[in-house]
Amino acid sequence: MNSKQSFCCATGDDPTFAEQLKALGHPVRLKLVQQLAERQTHCCGELCACFDHSQSTISQHLSMLVNAGLVRAERQGNRMLYELERQAVASVSAALEQLTIPPEGTGLDGANADRKR
Repeated sequence: MNSKQSFCCATGDDPTFAEQLKALGHPVRLKLVQQLAERQTHCCGELCACFDHSQSTISQHLSMLVNAGLVRAERQGNRMLYELERQAVASVSAALEQLTIPPEGTGLDGANADRKR
């Protein structure tokens, strides 16, 4: 598979990737991911202490991250525990990295070389 095909399969043709980027596109959700990355699990109350938002607002943002597959939620008694889906975040990071690696012979240098001929 060439790099253009692998890029399309990893990004543009994958609605999950777009949903994950959308979920990460809000400052509160991005900070939630950063907080979750620091520890194994958090309950909603612990995460609320890091924000100047109501628990219901934080809970809604966590729900979006869960729906995007970036965070896992597990009920433990009367609490919900949240954990970062590290593999999913690593996959998003790898797909974003592909955006910065142009295939050979493309970009301005490749385009200019073709025009000069």
